[in-house]
Amino acid sequence: MNPHAELVSCLRAAWLSGKTRPMEYRVAQLEALGHFLDEKKQDILEATASDMGKPPFEVELSEISICRSELNHALNNLGTWMKDEHVEKNWATQLDSAFIRKDPYRVVLIIGP
Repeated sequence: MNPHAELVSCLRAAWLSGKTRPMEYRVAQLEALGHFLDEKKQDILEATASDMGKPPFEVELSEISICRSELNHALNNLGTWMKDEHVEKNWATQLDSAFIRKDPYRVVLIIGP
């Protein structure tokens, strides 16, 4: 049995419930990732030194700071990315509101080295 099956099942149930759709939830998740990076920084430095032989300065520069930068970029732009995009209407949709809603499709489990 896949050791991650229960985790994916739990995440999928949360996604199906609609809990993950609001911006507030997504911001909280991104902020939690930032706190994780802060709290586990030393563990990350030690693990990358042990597993990949990377010195702490290199990990700080090429891993942690880039991740932190992407995280801040996502937090600063999330509202724009989530905003509905209004599109042109044709004769069949004149009385409707036509827009593109940018919602996530499903759950993804990423396992990396």
